[in-house]
Amino acid sequence: MLTRPALLFALCFALTFSFTVAASAQAQESPSAPVPAQLVTAGKIFISNAGGDIDPNTRRLGEFLGLPIRPYNEFYAAMKSWGRYQIVSAPSDADLIFEISFSVSLATGGADAKFHLVILDPKTHVTLWAFTEYIENAILGSNREKHFEQGMESIVADAKSLSTFSAPAPAKN
Repeated sequence: MLTRPALLFALCFALTFSFTVAASAQAQESPSAPVPAQLVTAGKIFISNAGGDIDPNTRRLGEFLGLPIRPYNEFYAAMKSWGRYQIVSAPSDADLIFEISFSVSLATGGADAKFHLVILDPKTHVTLWAFTEYIENAILGSNREKHFEQGMESIVADAKSLSTFSAPAPAKN
């Protein structure tokens, strides 16, 4: 005969398993929303430096090295080394505009730092997609720099994730 703790464990396991199966089935049934075609077909991009927000309380960009140009330079270099897109020097020559920014503001318990990447259609100026990556707070400068680099890697990975989209299906009448 099962002891009470063993019976409770078996019941919890069964409930967890049934919720996982139900959630998985529901996720498989919901259709994917279409993605803008430009995200799949683009070959040329323009990278725009949207700069950073200065914290109104401190009137500075934060305690990160190389600001305000560093996020743009590092993002540009990462996208260039990836080689998926041809980077053009004028927005009018691009299929997409990747607008990168970095901001720091004081929050309760420390600084709130984040990267923001907006992907725009250069013809209509409509936002097609956007990503935000927050950076973990750190007191030591070396940890701050490590978190900055981790955040940059994450925002670049977000941009690269666009290549996993498939072309949208033709509209049905």
